[in-house]
Amino acid sequence: MTRIDEWSASLAQGETTRFLMVGNLTVHGVTREVVWESTATIDEDVISGTATVDVEMGDFDIEKPTVGFVLSLDETVTLDLEITAAAA
Repeated sequence: MTRIDEWSASLAQGETTRFLMVGNLTVHGVTREVVWESTATIDEDVISGTATVDVEMGDFDIEKPTVGFVLSLDETVTLDLEITAAAA
């Protein structure tokens, strides 16, 4: 992650916020900057959330797979992360 955008200044207990995580993603030897649409909720000393990004296979030099009986496959891949962070 290289930066976080649209993060509110503080997060109250039980409150959920939306923000963007921007960073470099390397797949198949190719690195591209991607923007993850993210959420976070704080409960006690634990922050949990999700992050999602759609990437195009061609952007990472990945050929679209071909399957004999399938006419076409979507070239967009969705990556989903679940995030948990606790105070040490």
